[in-house]
Amino acid sequence: MGHWRYLPLSHKWRKETKTFDGNKEERVAPKICSGIEILDKMQDLEGIQLSKDPKKRKKISHEKGQDNWNKKSIFFELPYWKSLLLRHNLDVMHIEKNICDNIMGTIMNVKGKTKDTIKTQLDLQEMNIRSELHPIQNGEKIEVPTACYTLSLEDKHKLCLFLKNLKHLLPLALRGMLSKEVCEPLIELSIFFSVLGSKELKIDNLNHIEAQLPITLCKLEKVFPPSFFDVMVHLPIHLASEAKIAGPIHYRWMYPVE
Repeated sequence: MGHWRYLPLSHKWRKETKTFDGNKEERVAPKICSGIEILDKMQDLEGIQLSKDPKKRKKISHEKGQDNWNKKSIFFELPYWKSLLLRHNLDVMHIEKNICDNIMGTIMNVKGKTKDTIKTQLDLQEMNIRSELHPIQNGEKIEVPTACYTLSLEDKHKLCLFLKNLKHLLPLALRGMLSKEVCEPLIELSIFFSVLGSKELKIDNLNHIEAQLPITLCKLEKVFPPSFFDVMVHLPIHLASEAKIAGPIHYRWMYPVE
């Protein structure tokens, strides 16, 4: 959630309240800190060890540094760590897989995999957004509305048959089955990973998908429930900038290993 923070300050979606979480977004995108800046913020954490033992637990104040660091990473003991441009490599394979699991589990309404549950719809009711998805009390029973991104039983069968031998799944399979507001951001997300996975990366292309991705994620936030947006859905925000530093992802992802 909160990806409209990455939009340009003049973007009209920043002022929409009912569409996202009920609040206007006036913050700018968070600054990416260098290793030296992070190390400077951790100076007051020297010697602190995280523990479940109340006697050993030490209260950490974040008011002075205006940060959320609770522990100094042991990697900063390495003399070169603070100077690295890319300290942690995000694995595109697992990000791509987990996002796909989220999407397929939700649109296919797979039990235990879907992010659209009764608890999710109660959250929407509490946040006072997307009234069309609020649970309906019918006597002693609670009726759960069908979301625009949920496939019918017939469409699920068609989708499974269509996907059987395809490489690029979402753009081809979902057209005609889901509404434009659902299909469009899913296709854009698929294009993002397709461009990112190219054998030859061009800076102009990376700049384009980096600028487009916050808009795509905001489109998803306008459709999918808050529970859909776990950390894996957020991580693509950083992938294009990492590719500018480290180069093509084929040399850094886990597909060859797994």
